Amino acid sequence: MPSLIDKDTDKQFYTRTGTDGQKYNLVFSDEFETEGRTFWPGDDPFWEAVDLNYWPTGDIEWYDPQVHSVIKLLYL
Repeated sequence: MPSLIDKDTDKQFYTRTGTDGQKYNLVFSDEFETEGRTFWPGDDPFWEAVDLNYWPTGDIEWYDPQVHSVIKLLYL
């Protein structure tokens, strides 16, 4: 089975100890590092940007897949 951990995830986050003292292993991560990546239905194996107004939480905005993509930002 292929790994579901993004190659860009820092190895320090692969394991952690919970407040219960148990050791936990990371099973999935996504760093959203691939520039130009889009989230239209079928474009991405994990995520899909929906085209809707999410009324149950009283949102007043509309979500549109056309505005969701990954761009690299340079912080100075």
